[in-house]
Amino acid sequence: MKKLIIIGFVSIFIIAGLFLWHRLKHPTDEYIRHEVVGAWSDKAEPTKTIEAKPDGSLILTYSDGNPSFHGTWEVTNGCLLVFTTVTNGMLSQEAEVESDQVISINEKQMVVYSNVRKFSSTLLRK
Repeated sequence: MKKLIIIGFVSIFIIAGLFLWHRLKHPTDEYIRHEVVGAWSDKAEPTKTIEAKPDGSLILTYSDGNPSFHGTWEVTNGCLLVFTTVTNGMLSQEAEVESDQVISINEKQMVVYSNVRKFSSTLLRK
C-alpha cells in the first residue's frame, strides 16, 4: 500500500513538473497577443517592416519599393496567423494565410517557425 501511495505522489509531481515546464517554455496566446502589437523588422530582410495593430489589422511594407500588403492577424494555439487581404491597394485575388508557430517573444524580438516553409525567422522590434 505504501508503494502505491509513493508511486501516486511521484506521478503527480512529474505531471505537475511537466505542466509547469510547458507553461514556462511556451508563451501563452494572451501573452503573444499582448507582445506582438507594434512594428517589427525581419532580421533576414531588413527592408521589410511588419506593423501589427491592437485591433488585429496588419501592414507589411518594404522600404525598397516592393509591394505592400494589408491584412489581419490573430493568435491561436501558439501560432501567429496572418491573413493577407489587400495587395498594393487592390483586393487580392486569393487571400493568403500564413501560420507561424511562435517559439519565443519578448519586448525586443520574436522568433517564429514557418510550418509551410520549414524554417525559423527572427523579427526585431523597431
